[in-house]
Amino acid sequence: MAPDRTTRPFLVGSALLVAALLPAPAAAQPAPAAACDAAANERLGTGVVWRGAETLRVDEIARLTAPVLWFSPDEPLLDTGYPPIPTSHPCDAPAAGPVVYYQVTRLVLRGAATVRQPPEDDPGFFDKVDRFVLKFFFYYPEDIGAGGHVHDLESAEFEVVLEQDGGQRAVRIARVEGLAHGSRWYSNTLEVKPDTKFPITILVEEGKHASSPDRNADGYFMRGYDVTERLNDAWGIRDTLGQGVLLSAGYNAEMTKRRTPADRLLPPEEPRVCVSPRRSSLANPSESLGRYELRAASHVPACEVAANGAFLTEMMDYHGFGEESQPSQNALGYRLSTAALPDRWLSLSLRGASRHLGVAMVFKGLDLREGWIVPRLTANEKEATADLMFAPSASRWAGMYLAGGARRQYRPDTVERTVTTDSGEQTVTFVKPPNWGVSIEAGIKLRAEIPRKIRPFVLGYSFGGLRFGVQALGWSRIEDLQFIWEIGAGAW
Repeated sequence: MAPDRTTRPFLVGSALLVAALLPAPAAAQPAPAAACDAAANERLGTGVVWRGAETLRVDEIARLTAPVLWFSPDEPLLDTGYPPIPTSHPCDAPAAGPVVYYQVTRLVLRGAATVRQPPEDDPGFFDKVDRFVLKFFFYYPEDIGAGGHVHDLESAEFEVVLEQDGGQRAVRIARVEGLAHGSRWYSNTLEVKPDTKFPITILVEEGKHASSPDRNADGYFMRGYDVTERLNDAWGIRDTLGQGVLLSAGYNAEMTKRRTPADRLLPPEEPRVCVSPRRSSLANPSESLGRYELRAASHVPACEVAANGAFLTEMMDYHGFGEESQPSQNALGYRLSTAALPDRWLSLSLRGASRHLGVAMVFKGLDLREGWIVPRLTANEKEATADLMFAPSASRWAGMYLAGGARRQYRPDTVERTVTTDSGEQTVTFVKPPNWGVSIEAGIKLRAEIPRKIRPFVLGYSFGGLRFGVQALGWSRIEDLQFIWEIGAGAW
């Protein structure tokens, strides 16, 4: 029976009353982020710090990879009277606490789509980029020690790989390079290994502020462990440099002071960093100097600074810091890890040997970790030599070298000798025909770092120098001993 006009209001009111008493349906909520599964991340590969379905922006990747900074217990800028370090850049807005900057400097594209500038404003960055170099900058108001100066801009480069597998994405740190004193020969470079702890810890040199990765976050620097490339040329952490000189012999452990947890500066808190407890570098985070603010360097303009402003502008340009610097964009297959090798593949030197002037062509060396094998060709009007040199270092101010190879004389020697005959003594000229022989050479190489302003005029070489030695023919029997010298650009 259909309700009549007298019962319809009663039914409508009853329905409204029942609806009011029933619980309201839950509002639609976004799907929660996947919980951290550190074991699954480690199975994906060494260096993975995050995995998920999100498309991350550059600022989010920077927070996931931002390092811990670990200062010397005697760092002078931690004393009362200085602002918190690292400090906000003079051309940027001031900050009450420490500030670290980040900037994309080189990247490898997945396809044809390029990244718009600045990269942190491109929402499609993760899908466009296969891997890239993320550079963290640390500005200190003063460099204290040998060659000290105001304005000290230091940095560390992270090679970050962006992985995609179906609907899952991952962020992996493949390589860390702590830069030191303006030359990549001195860089402290770590290829990330399975026992590396995250966030990456960066040891900061006392007063001078060179940077080095600390692979297991133990506060010690170990050559061959915390640094895995160019072992004899890596600068290390030389906390004693305030009483020393910049161009020094090789690193030794006595140069680095022991760190204490209270002198660590932590990155912004980022709960999405996903590593197992045994791979975490954040034990006892309360025992630290606190946390720093992370800012994009690409929004910082160059400005006029009263004290040594030209030097600051030069450092910004050299390091690729600020809004005027744009990253290089390379095709897939480009190897970022070899994009910044310190020297060119060939260098030329003027060479003198026993009153004969010639040239030496020195090719890029092969890194044997404990030294370099360097191919070389030399020639003058009398002879030519092809040999291999061994040098323990390519950047120390002084170092020995040994060389061995083959020497070809293509111009005959004449030798005058006095002989006795029946008619008396006579001078006879003998002609020594050209021949091949085993060549051996030993000596020292003296190096000096070439100022950055001059490097464009010497093909970009970081070092130049003098070589002094002796060369001889023979192996079991030494002949034709001669003094040699070379002068030219190049590290070896």
